Amino acid sequence: MDALLGIDMIRYCGLYFRGKNGRTAVIQIKPDRDMLSPELVEYYGPRDRSKKTVRKLLKKEKYTILGYLRAKYAPTFSPKYIVVE
Repeated sequence: MDALLGIDMIRYCGLYFRGKNGRTAVIQIKPDRDMLSPELVEYYGPRDRSKKTVRKLLKKEKYTILGYLRAKYAPTFSPKYIVVE
């Protein structure tokens, strides 16, 4: 109903790592906070961005985001890939 009225849905966002040595950083975007993974490393709270919008942002800023994540989580995780889920 909200989409018909032109109101964006609020989605909840978080970040976790998967794979050997945390090779893949996963940005989760879900409609309900309870649907987020219990393995979250960072919780970003409610946002009004869709998965499509985040994927467009990743195309532009992929290497900047990867550099930030590598610097912040250096010895524990070393991501090479980013996935939006």
